[in-house]
Amino acid sequence: MILEHWQKKHLTLRLNNIKKRINSMNHELEFELYNRIKLTGKFPRDIIDEMLKENKIKSPKQAWRTLEKWSAKRLYDYGSTLDLGWLED
Repeated sequence: MILEHWQKKHLTLRLNNIKKRINSMNHELEFELYNRIKLTGKFPRDIIDEMLKENKIKSPKQAWRTLEKWSAKRLYDYGSTLDLGWLED
């Protein structure tokens, strides 16, 4: 009983870690997203759409995860809509 509970908990943690890795962008794409936001002055939503059309990312969730990470580090801020925010200088 205890072993089964531990196995389920361990499996759940592993699956959550895999989901986070799948939904995150590599550092090169994060850098590109940051530069495109900073240099073009466009909203992240527009740049994310462009990156999807260019097949650089597979899902907007990848970029949203990056925006959430930047927000936690106070590099990015937004009002009520995550992908309509701005970079903090």
